[in-house]
Amino acid sequence: MAVCSISNTNAQIRYSVPEEMKKGSLIGNVAHDLGLDAHRLRSGRARIVSGDSTEFVELKTDKGILVVKERIDREELCAETTPCSFTFEIILDNPMELHHVTVEILDVNDHYHQKTLNLKVSDVNDNPPRFKNNVYTAYVAENNSPGLSIFTLSAQDEDWNQNARVSYLLEESTVVGSSVSSFISVNADTGVVHALRGFDYEQMKSVRVCVKAQDGGSPPLSSNVTLDIIIQDQNDNAPQVLYPVQTGASALAEIVPRAADVGYLVTKVVAVDVDSGQNAWLSYKLQKAPDRALFEVGLQNGEIRTVRQVTDKDAVKQKLTVVVEDNGQPSRSAVVSINVAVADSFPEVLSEFSDFTHEKQHDENLTFYLVLALAAVSFLFITCVVVIISVKIYRWRQSRFLYQSNLPVIPYYPPHYADTGVTGTLPHGYNYEVCMTTDSRKSDCKFSTLGAQSVLVVEPGFSETMQRAMKENTFKDESILQEVISYSIPEEMPKGSMVGNVSQGLGLDLKRLKSGKARIFAGDSAEFVRLNKERGTLHTEEKIDREALCAKTTPCALHLQLVLENPMELYKITVEITDINDNAPSFPKGEIAFEISESAVTGARFMLENAVDLDVGDNSHLSYSLKPTDNFVLHTHSQSDGDKSMEMVLQKALDRENKDRLSLLLTAVDGGQPQLSSTVRIHVTVLDANDNPPVFSQKVYKASMTENTPKDTSITSVSASDADEGSNALITYYLSSSGEGSDLFIVDPRSGQITLKGAADFEKSSRHQLNIQARDQGGLSDSCKVIIDLTDVNDNKPVINILSSSTSVSEESRPGTVLAMLNVNDLDSGSNGQVLCEINDDIPFIISSSSSNFYSLETEQELDREREAEYNISVLCRDEGVPALSSSVSFRVQISDVNDNAPVFEKSKYDAFVMENNSPGLSVLTVKATDADWNQNARVSYILEDSTVNGVSVSSCVSVHPDSGLITAVRSFDFERLKDFHFRIKAQDGGSPPLSCNVTVKLTIQDQNDNAPQVLYPVQTGASALAEIVPRDADVGYLVTKVVAVDVDSGQNAWLSYKLQKAPDRALFEVGLQNGEIRTVRQVTDKDAVKQKLTVVVEDNGQPSRSAVVSINVVVADSFPEVLSEFSDFTHEKQQNENLTFYLVLALAAVSFLFITCVVVIISVKIYRWRQSRFLYQSNLPVIPYYPPHYADTGVTGTLPHGYNYEVCMTTDSRKSDCKFSTLGAQSVLVVEPGFSETMQRAMKKNNSIDSMESTESVSYSIPEEMSKGSMVGNIAQDLGLDSQRLKSGKARLFSKDSTEYIELNRNTGLLLIKEKMDREALCAKTTPCALHLQMILENPMELFTITVEITDINDNAPSFQKKEFRFEISELAVAGAGFMLGKAYDPDVGTNALQRYSLKPTDKFRLELHNQADGSKNVEMILQKPLDRETQSSFSLLLEAFDGGDPVLSGNTRIHITVLDINDNAPVFSQKEYKTTVAENAPKGTVLAVVSASDADDGSNSVVTYYISDTMDSTVADMFLVNEITGELTLNGYVDYEKTSHYEINIQAKDQGGLSNTCKVIIDVLDVNDNSPTIKILSSSQTLSEGSKSGSVIGMLNVDDRDSGVNGQVRCMMNEGIPFSISAQSSSFFSLQTEQELDREREAEYNISVLCRDEGVPALSSSVSFRVQISDVNDNAPVFEKSKYDAFVMENNSPGLSVLTVKATDADWNQNARVSYILEDSTVNGVSVSSCVSVHPDSGLITAVRSFDFETLKDFHFRIKAQDGGSPPLSCNVTVKLTIQDQNDNAPQVLYPVQTGASALAEIVPRAADVGYLVTKVVAVDVDSGQNAWLSYKLQKAPDRALFEVGLQNGEIRTVRQVTDKDAVKQKLTVVVEDNGQPSRSAVVSINVAVADSFPEVLSEFSDFTHEKQQNENLTFYLVLALAAVSFLFITCVVMIISVKIYRWRQSRFLYQSNLPVIPYYPPHYADTGVTGTLPHGYNYEVCMTTDSRKSDCKFSTLGAQSVLVVEPGFSETMQRAIGDDKRLENEYSTQNR
Repeated sequence: MAVCSISNTNAQIRYSVPEEMKKGSLIGNVAHDLGLDAHRLRSGRARIVSGDSTEFVELKTDKGILVVKERIDREELCAETTPCSFTFEIILDNPMELHHVTVEILDVNDHYHQKTLNLKVSDVNDNPPRFKNNVYTAYVAENNSPGLSIFTLSAQDEDWNQNARVSYLLEESTVVGSSVSSFISVNADTGVVHALRGFDYEQMKSVRVCVKAQDGGSPPLSSNVTLDIIIQDQNDNAPQVLYPVQTGASALAEIVPRAADVGYLVTKVVAVDVDSGQNAWLSYKLQKAPDRALFEVGLQNGEIRTVRQVTDKDAVKQKLTVVVEDNGQPSRSAVVSINVAVADSFPEVLSEFSDFTHEKQHDENLTFYLVLALAAVSFLFITCVVVIISVKIYRWRQSRFLYQSNLPVIPYYPPHYADTGVTGTLPHGYNYEVCMTTDSRKSDCKFSTLGAQSVLVVEPGFSETMQRAMKENTFKDESILQEVISYSIPEEMPKGSMVGNVSQGLGLDLKRLKSGKARIFAGDSAEFVRLNKERGTLHTEEKIDREALCAKTTPCALHLQLVLENPMELYKITVEITDINDNAPSFPKGEIAFEISESAVTGARFMLENAVDLDVGDNSHLSYSLKPTDNFVLHTHSQSDGDKSMEMVLQKALDRENKDRLSLLLTAVDGGQPQLSSTVRIHVTVLDANDNPPVFSQKVYKASMTENTPKDTSITSVSASDADEGSNALITYYLSSSGEGSDLFIVDPRSGQITLKGAADFEKSSRHQLNIQARDQGGLSDSCKVIIDLTDVNDNKPVINILSSSTSVSEESRPGTVLAMLNVNDLDSGSNGQVLCEINDDIPFIISSSSSNFYSLETEQELDREREAEYNISVLCRDEGVPALSSSVSFRVQISDVNDNAPVFEKSKYDAFVMENNSPGLSVLTVKATDADWNQNARVSYILEDSTVNGVSVSSCVSVHPDSGLITAVRSFDFERLKDFHFRIKAQDGGSPPLSCNVTVKLTIQDQNDNAPQVLYPVQTGASALAEIVPRDADVGYLVTKVVAVDVDSGQNAWLSYKLQKAPDRALFEVGLQNGEIRTVRQVTDKDAVKQKLTVVVEDNGQPSRSAVVSINVVVADSFPEVLSEFSDFTHEKQQNENLTFYLVLALAAVSFLFITCVVVIISVKIYRWRQSRFLYQSNLPVIPYYPPHYADTGVTGTLPHGYNYEVCMTTDSRKSDCKFSTLGAQSVLVVEPGFSETMQRAMKKNNSIDSMESTESVSYSIPEEMSKGSMVGNIAQDLGLDSQRLKSGKARLFSKDSTEYIELNRNTGLLLIKEKMDREALCAKTTPCALHLQMILENPMELFTITVEITDINDNAPSFQKKEFRFEISELAVAGAGFMLGKAYDPDVGTNALQRYSLKPTDKFRLELHNQADGSKNVEMILQKPLDRETQSSFSLLLEAFDGGDPVLSGNTRIHITVLDINDNAPVFSQKEYKTTVAENAPKGTVLAVVSASDADDGSNSVVTYYISDTMDSTVADMFLVNEITGELTLNGYVDYEKTSHYEINIQAKDQGGLSNTCKVIIDVLDVNDNSPTIKILSSSQTLSEGSKSGSVIGMLNVDDRDSGVNGQVRCMMNEGIPFSISAQSSSFFSLQTEQELDREREAEYNISVLCRDEGVPALSSSVSFRVQISDVNDNAPVFEKSKYDAFVMENNSPGLSVLTVKATDADWNQNARVSYILEDSTVNGVSVSSCVSVHPDSGLITAVRSFDFETLKDFHFRIKAQDGGSPPLSCNVTVKLTIQDQNDNAPQVLYPVQTGASALAEIVPRAADVGYLVTKVVAVDVDSGQNAWLSYKLQKAPDRALFEVGLQNGEIRTVRQVTDKDAVKQKLTVVVEDNGQPSRSAVVSINVAVADSFPEVLSEFSDFTHEKQQNENLTFYLVLALAAVSFLFITCVVMIISVKIYRWRQSRFLYQSNLPVIPYYPPHYADTGVTGTLPHGYNYEVCMTTDSRKSDCKFSTLGAQSVLVVEPGFSETMQRAIGDDKRLENEYSTQNR
């Protein structure tokens, strides 16, 4: 900032500030500079007034200062104007003061260039793949499909390319004893985990797999992740019912006493479900029950209880069905059936469940099944024999008919077929066996080659192929020694050359180098020297280039450190690199180019760039030479720094016309031995004066634009080039006024950009031509033509004209019927003018285009008046533009009716009901159908379709009224004969032809009570009189028998009731009203008659009721002989049973005889055949048939060498097939179809012709423009041959595309007349020929004619120029022949009336030339024919005229003004030849260093000087600085570094616009600042340190370096306080980090050490480095349990593996020392090791039960757990665990007495005199459980008489409840339940037989009811079964042997042939081979699909040439058959089928 001038009142002050100052920056203290205080500013309300609106500064009145308000950009404010400033005024009031302030803005270099250096870092594989988580969890439902995608694992690798390619491998492990790879696979590339098979939750709950992610590096790196796959349960198991057990052999029943109260427990359904969760939750439901109000089942527990009190009315037999359903989705269920007997006594149960008491029925069933089985076996056996005999006879007959020969078949094997047996082989090539898994990149791959080639076996073992072990060194020794040794070597020594013996030089032993892990440390990363520890020598690691290492610095040396450990030692090694002359001088550029004007004066100097030699000393001293020296010589100048500068001086003037380019060679030679040199080529281009006009790159430019392009839109640009340089090459563009588009377009004079200035319309003109002129500063010019094509924009809607339309159409109209004709026109063109017309959707019409602009509206499909009687049709015509424009028009069309709808019934099916025995003519039902048609077509008639009902016509059963649809019964129906029947009613309309539909009516006959009941039991027969026996001691209610009857009626008509009609003593018997049971009413006495005959009436419930009567004989007796004496007419059924057994045995013997006979016959036949074959063939050779070459094989696969191959698909069990084939050439097609005749058909379709409109005729006329209105064009009626009447009747009219009607039609005369005057130029512009296109339309019928009227031109327009005058500026150096383009004239006329010629006056300096263009026009150019002399004449004025060719000739003219320009002949001159300046190395970019200045004596653009940094400068130096081309201001463009370069010399060149130049030098010295922070390098460090380390242990070595010099490079290091470490300096740049005191990890486990190194500069700079030191642990703490003692409880019967308890111990140590392992100490429990009872997890401390515990065996036990850490030695502690076993109710009570055995039936005897409370017996039971689980209770579950006995609840004593009487039964069976008190409770049941008797014989008589017949029957049944089994075995054995023999024969044939190929027999030429595989040299071959296990085939055929087709059908496996028949018959049949 600078203050230039100060004044007081009305003073002016000036400030100078740089641009780009921040907002709020201080500009100046205006109060101080104006002599004002701050109070004056505030009181005077000081303010700033600026002339413009932008306020860059702000006045702070409180401080009196000016600050920046807005950022100031000098370039934006002033552009190139210098100096740049702005002025404002400060105004104060009271008194008024005005002060002027000027602020000058100084330029800063804020525009710079930068280059970006892209450094590509190559990757090494140093990052393993990493998973985001260590463990993943996935879920999969059981029963999944194999291949299911379970989870996707993803690992990321931070490396790149191949190193980052991650592969996923499944680590091998076992799951449930199988490899995990059999369950899971992982995709190696994507990481998708798939399930290989379905999981079962019940077998496996989860799967844990380990997946390894491995990258593609070398060696590969990897990481692992664990994936836990949780199997989720599905409801896939139905419940299983455990109780009651369901068996087919027995039907168990639960007895419910009739005295049972509400809630009585009948039984309990016990079920389990192996699923888990809610899938195992079970619910119980009662599905079926005879009486749902009696029983219910517990929803959750399955207990079946009574709901109400049991009554006598309840049926004895109750069958309940219980559904057990789980809670899964979907739920699964099981069903259990339970028989319940409601009874008080077991005999009552047996009487109801009588089908289980008598084994007789079982025996009868068994006998029946035996007979059935015997019949089945016999039938199969006989069938088999018949089939075998039939096949044999058939084969024998076939062979007789077909072959007629006994010659053998000799097979032949083709030589090129290979045997394709079990193992495939290759005759040559390779055989590969690959075994690999889908989830791994590992594979075992084996392949081999034949011959002598070696076998390559690849067997990757595992992925860890190469690994590098990395270890870190820890400094522990304190002593560090310092010693220095130096070596000197020349550069470029080869790799491995010895530098020196460091062991000898330092006096070190080789063992010390090895034990101390000696290594070389270099300050930089480059390792040029390596240490050989074995020899103690230093060797070069790679070639050393001194120039690359040190550049120009001398001497050049490597500073190394030799580091040894244990103890720490440090030695310095200096290796000096001496220079050799290995670098030749080199120029920065391969060639130097100068452009020098031919007007350059002699002595002009041109700076050259010095060569650079990277060597130093004498090797870098250079000398220069220049050749040739004709025009230039070389001058060298010594510089202050010893360098030399070169200049090329012009000593002879240049002449471009003589030589326009010069080539010079500059040579530089160094001073080394041998000398090295280099050269550079200097190219001098001689610049010309302004003697070349501009030249357009194209003579014709083409562009396009849309017609809606807005104004000021850039259309295109033209470009012209001028061979001149500088200002002579500046070109200005003009738009010629003669162009036709000058009013629409403008051209930018500088850029040549053509811009739209008006509105273009494609419809008016689709193309514009512009003439563009290019003119240079010397006045020379050129011209070009620009053709702009307009692209059409969619700005015109389609216009719709209705030419003809119809308002109605019949619904039977065919598709394509025309309804209307439309004309649609769009003024746009291209796709914008293409119109698509559509109509509204969902209507049966389409619109189609009959010509380009005409559309017809037609029907698309059949019309249906019933669906839609009227249509509103909207026609929408939309063009294809974007956006599309549209127009629409609407039609209303009525549809007339035809009979096209059949009647439809109201229902799809009718149901009617008629009571049986109805009267004929009864009305049954009315059907109704409707017809959607109209009028007569909708009238419906009903007809009964003919069908049969039980063999009679349906019309004999029902009839239907034709009009009303009323159905009546024709006859009376009987329910028992006919329950229902169906018939069909047809509804037919009145159309022509009539249409109809059918409906089915179901007539159901309802029952009447017209049948009496039928008694089933007792059976009433005349042959026998059955009697029911009643013992004389039968008590009241004794069941005598039961009457069973049925009624064939249904419903309540079949409800039966039973009544006792007759009885000798009605007081003795009664019959059950509902069940027919006959019981005793009173006690039977001795007085009752032995024989009683009862008559029972069975009556139904119908109205009126019907009945049946049954007689029953009842015998009152105690013994069977007594009965026989009364009923002596009984017959014995025993004889019948014996007869049945006899017949069974007889049938068995017959079948066995037939079977044995059949076997003998088959064996005999086989032996006979074998002997026959031996006699005939006398040979064991295989059969080798031969096939002739022209026959087709009809085996499995056919091949064709040429011709066709056809596929035949047929079945193997039928002779019918569909066969397709064709023949070659012109042969006819032969179709063979044995199945049916329609094999080939041709689909014939008829074409529906649709009338369409087409132009029938066209006519043309020609007329001149400007004809008057009403003039005649032509007689259209005469020219088209139409009369005037046709024009009138057809409503003739003209139609044109545009709205302007220039021509009209007179219908009366048939003349075309002019309606409007026509201007051809307005109508067509330049288009020729110009014509109007019209259409004449006539109706009834529709006709269309095209009319063309051509408009010819007249000369009614004169030529004209768009500009009245032209101006040119032409340089005086313009040569003769230079051309200047002129604007051409424009004439709208065409042909000879258009523009023809031009003339120019005067012609002493210029002349005209015309140039023909491609479009026929001519460009006008003015040519200079004599040079111009500005001093003689500085301006000219010419006249240009244009003439057309019309008669008379018309013309136009314009004036041309020319100004002559001056040339450039002076070079710029610098004010100084050398400038000097300084810059600090921290100077920012944009710092101004110096300002150079040069002046040019020329005027105008020739005097404009531009400044450049010379191209001879080094690019690095040139990029560091920037010179302003305009001002010459030199600014800093980069960052200078004193440490790199402290001195710069810059050559700056000044050049004018003519190419003349001059140079100067700028010398810049760089000042040093402290700008480098210390650099810290870690030589060695230890990340871990033992807590037992001694004080002074070294943990790290640092190297610290500062590139600055002096105090700026002196460094001090310190570290953070409060830590037990210190840092000390071992030398000037080496520091060691050591421990200061004892360490304790438990007090502090980790230290963060920060080392700060600061230099001595001002300001000081620093660097820091951090260490994290882990204190490694020493095992000095034992584990400690959380509790001193643990107690655990386990319920008995636990599952093995049950988690019992988790113990936990902690260790204060770390890592392995703190890792606690839990060990179960050995001890015994009940004599066994404690490890067999419990186990402890070594890591988690989880104690689990190894086995299931039994409380009854073991109540509790103690054991000890030891916690041991992982230290060395390990420390441990113990804890005691007490495990208590808790009891479960897992033992049912055990009955000790009475003892239950199956062999004996023990009974307790109760005397009949026993009193109340008599102790019958005592049930004794125990329960081994404890507590309440062992509390037992006794209950009486079942008893014949519950009022007689009771059992003690607690003691189990069975006592009598009442006095025993004579009526009590002798045999009493009691069931006692012993139940414990557990949850759930368990029970035992004991059965006790009680005999109420006074003596033991009486007891035996009651328990002696065993019979001996059963054993005999069982023996007989046994032998029958045995015989049946034997016969079945023999039969099956026979079948198996026959099949085995057949298979053996087939295999024999396979072995004999030695191939899978069939035999190929030779047959005469007319036979076809039916082998397996065949080839054809020509003809046809067909492929048949048949089974692969049989040699039988169905059909094969082929043809050759014109031969007939032979169909071969082999019926059995032998080789060939011959089809008999002649070809003519086949051809006739084929022709018949085709017809």
